[in-house]
Amino acid sequence: MAAERNQPDRPWIVFAADVPLAPATHGSRVRNVQLVEALRAAGFRVLYLYWERTPREGDVDAMRPLVDQLEVVRAPRSAFSKRTLRLRRSIARTTARSLPASAWWWLVEDRDAESLCPTLLRTQLTHILDTHRVAAVIASYANLAPLAALARTHGSLGIVDTLDVMHLRAATLRAERIRPTGLLVPRETEARWLSQADVVIAIQDREARALADMLPNTRVLKIEHALTVPPDFDPAPSTQPTIVLLGSNNRPNQHGLTWFLDHSWPLILHSVPDAELQVFGPLSSTSATTGPRVRPMGSPAQVQTAYRAARLVINPVRAGAGLKIKTVEALAHSRALVTTTPGADGLEDAANQAFILRDDPTSFAEACVRYLRDFEAARTLGLDAGAYARQRFAPERVYAPLVQAIREHAASR
Repeated sequence: MAAERNQPDRPWIVFAADVPLAPATHGSRVRNVQLVEALRAAGFRVLYLYWERTPREGDVDAMRPLVDQLEVVRAPRSAFSKRTLRLRRSIARTTARSLPASAWWWLVEDRDAESLCPTLLRTQLTHILDTHRVAAVIASYANLAPLAALARTHGSLGIVDTLDVMHLRAATLRAERIRPTGLLVPRETEARWLSQADVVIAIQDREARALADMLPNTRVLKIEHALTVPPDFDPAPSTQPTIVLLGSNNRPNQHGLTWFLDHSWPLILHSVPDAELQVFGPLSSTSATTGPRVRPMGSPAQVQTAYRAARLVINPVRAGAGLKIKTVEALAHSRALVTTTPGADGLEDAANQAFILRDDPTSFAEACVRYLRDFEAARTLGLDAGAYARQRFAPERVYAPLVQAIREHAASR
């Protein structure tokens, strides 16, 4: 493998995304880092085509060692477009229960084509395709599907990693009356975008079935989220009654944390007065991180910092789609985990075996109390979680179908 990695004529994979690879402590950043590492390990060179409205230079510098080549495209979004979308979505949230579905979708849908897939980004990719031997282009999220279409015109494999199915995520936001957030489009729009790709990646089984139904003429691959834990990580949980939540600063995470603090946390403190909730990641900087014995911890340089502090990990999210990265991380780090049905989406086969699934706030609290009080029970559940994660989320198992698809297409050329 080392000899293969050193060959200068190795084909390129272009990975286009609007999230930085560093610091990789949450969400799609972690997903993209793992995928980049797997592709490089398989013998490809990776060019990360990163576009951002105002990229931070510190992030850019930290990303360069992680890839073979980094290209940065700066594409600011107009203030008018942002204000208009924010106003429409505010109306959609307050009238979610009374609006017909068609009207709700009209209000929340992002129709700013230039911000969805900027012209500068497409121009830069065209130049790369003309100057590099590109085996495949992977576009992160459906709005970048035009890049997959560009790849196809140059004979490269056009791939879209959906991360989650947008119209399914939007439906859960509406059901929970969470303020619309992120890229939200109806099923018809999402299907039209994704049909531009040769291959569409689903992150879990249910969404693979939904995408296959949407895209009868497009190949759908299920590629879950692989994760490896440093060999020196201690699987033993903390001896302190500490609950850890590590999350990005999105509205479903804020909503879930507020739900937990309002309904479950008082019950937990009544039974375990010295319990502490430590919130890590960008979520810790929000106003949702308030309350007795709640500590915002900031964003760690490595996720292991958060999991070392945990007797128990929670994921109280109440809406969303895809495969929750923080759920996978908690399992891989051998931590007892209590989560909700949305937090376990795609992992239902392991519910109440490798982790505890509870949707009722009282039952959620009772499960937390059990593992805060009983170190050995937390340790045993954590070891079961780690064993499950090592079997299911090993990189060589998870990414093999994608690597094979790229190699088969390259061979056919």
